[in-house]
Amino acid sequence: IGVTGVQTCALPIWEIMKDGQLGDPLNFDDRLAIMDGNGGGGVITVTGASGIGKSIFENTVLYQCWKMGIPVWSNSSETSSERRRLKLLAAYTGFESYKLYRVKDKYGREYYSDAQKMQVLEAAKSLLEAPLFITSGTGYTANEWKREAKHYIKKYGVKVLMFDRLELINHLRRPGGNEELAITDTMKVFRELYVETGVTVIVFAQMATRGGFKERSDKRPKLEDLKGSSGIEQCSSIVLGIYRDGYYRPQAPQDE
Repeated sequence: IGVTGVQTCALPIWEIMKDGQLGDPLNFDDRLAIMDGNGGGGVITVTGASGIGKSIFENTVLYQCWKMGIPVWSNSSETSSERRRLKLLAAYTGFESYKLYRVKDKYGREYYSDAQKMQVLEAAKSLLEAPLFITSGTGYTANEWKREAKHYIKKYGVKVLMFDRLELINHLRRPGGNEELAITDTMKVFRELYVETGVTVIVFAQMATRGGFKERSDKRPKLEDLKGSSGIEQCSSIVLGIYRDGYYRPQAPQDE
């Protein structure tokens, strides 16, 4: 996994999914301090091509927050809250999420023993009691999300905020429909949210694979691959670009 952007670094973001499970991410508390609640994280923009692993990154952060008891609010405009909770449950128990969802195979045989069912029930109880506020919603402006975020911070002591995705947020209207300026306006709102609360804000953005990207031999994300890249660079403390060699070269050796 390669990381590029405002802060150039080489950190292992997450281990490649194996058998449907989430890997352990980098130790954010030590490396990026995004969970300290004291202004250590800032605004972190996570980007990458469609299907490369942004959702895995998001679920891994949620999983680590669950294990560490860190209050977090995460809203997705793409994936239902139920599906995301199911993936977290799978990560916690070590079981495959589709088996948790279907319970039985096509022959009517149950996937798990009674002891395993009890393990799942205990994990589900832990998930329900954890300070994880996982929602899904669309059609709101950044200012509306800002007000909602402050509600979660004040009422539940949330220390990490996650918004997925930047392109699906109902941007502030701009004369002439300038999308790049609209994205900049939205990022400024998220920056204000961080400055006013000191709570880390993680924003997920789709990487545009247009223009010269397809002809480029090095597919590692660059700032210019982002829509509204100038505004994202201006307002972000860190931009993380997720890259997997096997995504672009499926026949590449597993350890590359």
